[in-house]
Amino acid sequence: MKRPLARLLVVACALAFVGCGEDLESGLDGCNLDYLTVCNGSVDCADQSDEVGCGWEIFSCGDGFQGIRTEWVCDGFANCANQSDEADCGWTELRACASGVGAVQPALWCNGFVNCGDRSDETDCNWPGLYECGEGDAVIRSDWVCDGSVNCISDSDELGCGYALFACADGSRRFRDDWACDGFWNCADKSDELGCGYEIFACANGSVIRADGRCNGIAVCEDLSDEQGCGYELFRCVDGRGAIRADWRCDLTASCSDLSDEEDCGYEIFTCANGTQVVNADARCNGFTSCSDDSDELGCGWELFACTDGVYKVRADWTCDTTANCQDQSDETTCGYEVYSCSNELTVIRETWRCDYFLNCPDDDDETNCGYELFRCADNFQVTRQEWRCDGSTTCNDRSDELGCGYSLFDCVSGGVSIRSDWVCDGTPNCLDGSDEQDCP
Repeated sequence: MKRPLARLLVVACALAFVGCGEDLESGLDGCNLDYLTVCNGSVDCADQSDEVGCGWEIFSCGDGFQGIRTEWVCDGFANCANQSDEADCGWTELRACASGVGAVQPALWCNGFVNCGDRSDETDCNWPGLYECGEGDAVIRSDWVCDGSVNCISDSDELGCGYALFACADGSRRFRDDWACDGFWNCADKSDELGCGYEIFACANGSVIRADGRCNGIAVCEDLSDEQGCGYELFRCVDGRGAIRADWRCDLTASCSDLSDEEDCGYEIFTCANGTQVVNADARCNGFTSCSDDSDELGCGWELFACTDGVYKVRADWTCDTTANCQDQSDETTCGYEVYSCSNELTVIRETWRCDYFLNCPDDDDETNCGYELFRCADNFQVTRQEWRCDGSTTCNDRSDELGCGYSLFDCVSGGVSIRSDWVCDGTPNCLDGSDEQDCP
């Protein structure tokens, strides 16, 4: 953060003045200075009396009269008119401000803080504009206002932003209070992560994360050290902003922020509207939500029913169809009839369909424990009692319970039943419609 420009010329102020031992340029005693120039870091009196007792040493510029506070030497901004405070500092040149007053190290040009009095170092720097922190304070790029980190000495850039501020114990930084105890060191003295109720893991590069983020499959440390030695290989996201477990690649769950772990996987993908999740393209409009924002089932021509457990939503017209589509079967529990849950825990049927001689559950459990031994019809859909096998009258719609019984069959005219043919014209009607006793001699 830069200070306001040091004044190189003395300007008389009508509000308040202080006296120097002698004038800067003429050497006359009794010059008057604006009170703001006293202890401002830049010598205005030839005897340096305006900077005596201010808490810092003075660096002489070597031009005969000017001096500045020593902390400003090699800070990237030329405070001495002859730029001697920035000589032998490790850089070869300074970039002059547009007005010709002052010069700035090129690395500090467009760094977000105004250094030139004419603001030319922060003009045309690809941000909206500049924000004035207040009189005697810094001028910063305007998009830093309410960004969570204090840049103004007065904190004015972070006041009224909807959050309180946390101050590092060493006083080096202030930022929004919800950044404290977030698992990352934001203070150089680490004071923002003390007493937070969890352990800290130190990344190899010196940064930290919460210890419970170690070996969780997603690298948070920039150097990936939190995912080293965890028993699995890593896949580096294409944008370079992290890495994930390699075996999470092509698992239909986007773990990289750029979705690169789900690219080139041999199948088409549908990117959910939230932009952070992908699903197999085949899941689009299949009746079950796969995206957390339901976008894979929107615009598909049907309404959605929200399962009670909150895991899925399904097609609304699938409710009460005797097939449980929700994992908790909630799409079949408010239908006005009692239900029986099949052993696969996915299918439900009406309770009245239990032990009705039709196989409705995938595992056939709706026709077990019914109090009798079963005979399975050849169509694998229907069953009958074993005791009704070869009893002379068909129960299976495909007549398989009366086949291979040593007699031929007569098909009743109506009712879908067949009887053994030697019962025809025996004087006793066996067909419900009596057709076995019609046209008898």
